[in-house]
This record gives sequence, C-alpha cells and structure tokens, in this order.
Amino acid sequence: MVLANSCNPILFGMGFLTRDPNSFECQIEGEWKPCTKEYICENGVDRESYRPIKDDEYIDNWTSPDKFNTLCEPKWKIGLLGSMYFAGCVCTVLIVPVLADKYWGRKPTLAVNIVATILGLFGLLICTTLYEAYVFIFILGMSFPGRVFLALTYSIEFMPVNYHYSVPNIYLFSEPVFLILLTFWYQFIDHSWFLVQILMFILTLIISVYYFGYVPESPKWLYTFKNFNQSREVLKQVATFNFVDNS
Repeated sequence: MVLANSCNPILFGMGFLTRDPNSFECQIEGEWKPCTKEYICENGVDRESYRPIKDDEYIDNWTSPDKFNTLCEPKWKIGLLGSMYFAGCVCTVLIVPVLADKYWGRKPTLAVNIVATILGLFGLLICTTLYEAYVFIFILGMSFPGRVFLALTYSIEFMPVNYHYSVPNIYLFSEPVFLILLTFWYQFIDHSWFLVQILMFILTLIISVYYFGYVPESPKWLYTFKNFNQSREVLKQVATFNFVDNS
C-alpha cells in the first residue's frame, strides 16, 4: 500500500503544489510593500524582490522562487505537470503486464518499477526547473502500472483465496483516505511541500530494502512456468513466515 500510494502527494496534491499564494510583497523603492501577481509578472520582478505573504492558506509549494518559480508561467506549462504523469502511464500500461506475465516474472519487473519510483521521487526533491520536473513526473507515471497493478497482483498471489477481493478494495479505499490526510497535513501540520514528499521517499526506500532482501518470486508464477521446485521452496518460506508447519 505504501508503494502504491508513494506518488499520491504529487498526483493528488498537484492542486496544492501549484496553487498561487493569495497575496505578495514587493521591494519597491527599498521598502517591502503589498503587490499583486499581475504587477510581478508585468514588471518582470526578479525572485529576490518579491515574497508571498504567509496567511492561513499559504503553502510553500512549487510556485516558490526557490523551487520551480511558476508564478508567471503560462497555464499550459503548469497543466503539463499532471499530463506528463498520465503520459508515462500510457507508455507502460500495456508493456509491464506482458513483461511480468510472460518474460521477466513478477519480482524483476516490479524491481525495475521500484527503482524508477525512487529515481522519480528523488529527482523531484532536488530539481529546480519545470523541464526537469516533467522528466521525473513522466518517470513516476511510467512506474504506475508496476507500483499498482503488478504490485497488487503480486501480493494477492501470496494470499489465501478469501483475501483476493478484500486487498484491491483496501487499496481503493486507501486513496481517498490519503487525500483527506494530505489535506489535513497541509492545513494543520506543515505548510511546506518538502516534508511530506521526503517522508514518502524514505518510506519507499524502506519498502524497497525489504522487497529486494526478503520478498521471493511469486509461487504462482513459478508454478505456471513449471518451476515446481522453486515454487515449492517459496511456499515453504511463506509457511515459515506465517508460523505454519510445512513438513
């Protein structure tokens, strides 16, 4: 669930991340005075000569001069941030299932998607231009089919049949809950984009370490391709993990 929701602060939080502050102050004749977005953009005020007024609705987000400085960018450039995510999804949504089902198996395919997720999340933490952000958001979009569709299928194949319907429902339920929690976070805990994104990055790193170190290949996939001995060994590992007698 953590891996599937790792990009939600970006995808669901795009409205928060690109929202303009309500009001500004500009350095005019050596003094800080109230000004508007229109004044800043029409006069080409440089980033050191204006600052947002931090009211109750203020969020230190991607519009900041220290991040992407999107205040005076045209709307289509801002909208392209979200579009790049879905463009990435479209590029891999038909490829990832085929690789996972027929060629690479569950674990290697998901491993590639996890690495792509880590790269995208880290890139968005450190990049400072919109064009760099397009690239990293596109990479995150490419990882979506693996992080969600493949990861859910992979996890279900380790579970008893009676859990096969509940796990997808739990994931679907987790998305709106996450959006509510994200709104709560920005309102009451922290008004900055950085902390919530670095928390999700760290959680993704922890999950990836566990995955690469302890999660075996799907026993069902191994059995389907007649790797019976390997499938048996994986099932023994699962039984041991669940304190079940596998003798």
